[in-house]
Amino acid sequence: MLSLAQKLAPLIEESSPAAREEPAISPAEAAIYRQFGRFSEVSTDGDRAKLIVDLALQVRTLPPDAAKLDLARILCGTVSEGDMGQEISSGY
Repeated sequence: MLSLAQKLAPLIEESSPAAREEPAISPAEAAIYRQFGRFSEVSTDGDRAKLIVDLALQVRTLPPDAAKLDLARILCGTVSEGDMGQEISSGY
């Protein structure tokens, strides 16, 4: 059975700047990127947590490619910026 690192290694190699051109993003990916801008509009931690969970579910449905990996990285950074509580950190 492959480890998570072994499964992600091809995606990481493909996502390095030297190894790829910037592909056009799909409409679904563009919609997710736009929703990251909503964080400044959300006033409570609870609403922010709901937005994070919603975005994670949307990212999960994308095909496995470099854009999905980029979105997942952005989401991980967003989650780690503050204390979103047990629901977020335990895997919803």
